[in-house]
Amino acid sequence: MQSNKNIKIHGLMRSGTNFLQFMLQNNMLVNVVVNKGNWKHALLDPKVISCDLYAIIYKDIFSWLCSIYKYAITSGRFANYTNQSFSEFIRGDFHFVENGLDLKHPSMIGMYNDYYAKSLDNESIKKFFINYQDFLISYNFYMLKISKLLNVKMAKRNIFPVNNIDPSHRNIIKSSSFLYEKNNFYRNKEYMKNFNKEDIDFVNNNVSSDVVKRLH
Repeated sequence: MQSNKNIKIHGLMRSGTNFLQFMLQNNMLVNVVVNKGNWKHALLDPKVISCDLYAIIYKDIFSWLCSIYKYAITSGRFANYTNQSFSEFIRGDFHFVENGLDLKHPSMIGMYNDYYAKSLDNESIKKFFINYQDFLISYNFYMLKISKLLNVKMAKRNIFPVNNIDPSHRNIIKSSSFLYEKNNFYRNKEYMKNFNKEDIDFVNNNVSSDVVKRLH
C-alpha cells in the first residue's frame, strides 16, 4: 500500500536524478515527485510545492564535468558546445534552453557551486543529500535511510536496474545505464583520464571548498 508521504528529487543535470527516481519508485512505498512544481534540475523552491523530504543527488565536481560534457556534445540539447574541447568546456559558461526553460550561469563550475550551496543553505526544508557514486555502491543503505527519514516501508521487492526491468521504465534505465562497469568507472575514478594537470588545477582553484566539504 502506497504511503501519503511525498519525496521530491533534485540535482543538476547528469547528477543521477533518473536513477534515484527509478530506485525510489520501484523499491519504496512513497510518492515520488519529480518535475511537479518546479523542474528537478532547477533550484528547489519549497514555496512552489511542499514535500515531506527533498532528496538532492550530486556527483563530485570532476565526474560531473565529464558527464555533462559528454551529454552536451552528444545529446544535441546544448548546441553551443558541440565543437568545444573538454578543456574549453569546463572553463566556459553553462546555458541550457528547452521548452521554455532557460538555465544559465556564466561559469560551468560556478553553476555547480551555486546550485549546491543554495541547496545546502536552505534551512526551511527537510532534505537529504545523496552522493551518486556512493549510491551506486551502497544503494540499499541509502534506501533504508530515506525510509527511516520518512517513516515509510520498503516495497516487498528489490528491483535492481539490470534485472526485472519494467518496460514502462525503459527510458529511465537507458539513461541511468546502471551496470557493474559504471560502478567500477566511478570507484576507480576513470573519469580523471579526461583531465590534464592544468585542468585539474583549474577545477581545484574554482570549485568551492566549502561546498565540497559540506556535501561530503
